[in-house]
Amino acid sequence: KIIDTKTVVDFFNKESGTNLTSVFNQYLRYINIPKLVIKLDKNKLQYRWQTDEPNFKMPVDIIINGKEIRLHATNNFQKCNLKIKSLDDISIATDKFYINVEKE
Repeated sequence: KIIDTKTVVDFFNKESGTNLTSVFNQYLRYINIPKLVIKLDKNKLQYRWQTDEPNFKMPVDIIINGKEIRLHATNNFQKCNLKIKSLDDISIATDKFYINVEKE
């Protein structure tokens, strides 16, 4: 049976219990892949997605001092409560996520 994109998106939304429409839209309808922007403000990590799709939200894993942490990033900057000395102390799990990363 031939199905369309809406059918696939609806299936994944239902089965995952999460609205993944913005994720599918970004990857299927735009040329640019999501870019995770990270920066430090007073030793606190700030992060957000830079995307073509408005209201984009997708979790992403980062590693700080050997500990994996899942961030629930959106298009708006959010703060992580962990103290970080340098952005070099953070690695992004780009082996699990097809994304770009920008360190400010």
